[in-house]
Amino acid sequence: MKRQAGRAIESAYLPFVTLWAVASCPFASQVRGQYAEVKLTASDGSRLDSFGGAVPIDGDVAVIGAAFDDDSCTGFPQDCGAAYVFRRVGSNWIEEQKLVASDPLDGDLFGWDVAVSGGTIMVSALTSDTGWPNDGSVYVFEWDGIAWVERQKLLASDAIPGWEFGQSIALQEDVAAIGQFGDPSYGLSARGAVYVFRRQGPTWVQEQKLVPPDLSPYDAFGHSVAMSGNVIVGTAPEHGPEGAAGAA
Repeated sequence: MKRQAGRAIESAYLPFVTLWAVASCPFASQVRGQYAEVKLTASDGSRLDSFGGAVPIDGDVAVIGAAFDDDSCTGFPQDCGAAYVFRRVGSNWIEEQKLVASDPLDGDLFGWDVAVSGGTIMVSALTSDTGWPNDGSVYVFEWDGIAWVERQKLLASDAIPGWEFGQSIALQEDVAAIGQFGDPSYGLSARGAVYVFRRQGPTWVQEQKLVPPDLSPYDAFGHSVAMSGNVIVGTAPEHGPEGAAGAA
């Protein structure tokens, strides 16, 4: 079954993202803490697209997920997904490109999570059917000086039906950490895992699978991931004997 999370929280209005940036002023010491608001919307936005479901930013580039966008679907279109790239030009944020998968299918949820670092963007398609139903995948886009071009599709090496690889993504230069739910290698679902990929030349290669030794069923490790230098943090919000005490 394709995941429908997010539909219930939409309203009758088009979704948007608000960016806050430090005000540019020659008297910066006198306006410390003041921020200018910029409201971003998709150029082709529709109700229930979930524009803003994920928002990373790196320098002058922001990427905004819209996992329930239908525009790239064929047949009975629903929830193929998209991600929008905005670039800061002067004091304005301009929509630069709409990213969609090269092989979109109904219910893929492309744009579930997104990450950007330098000239690389990663976009997860949480419930895409690559080798198995709902096994999930992550698409790699690179800036070629003119446009963002799809270069690779990342998969978990041990995926099976319902794997949902791409729950979360952290990206820093040549290393990516990708969360996944429902790891059945321990006998029960929703324990979770985090996969580490490293760029080797033009190709991203799976380097390691991170699984804490004390995981229990439904811990949901990999729900969120973050990275700084040589440290990776993965959350398990349902971990603990007291009923979802959580851990990281």
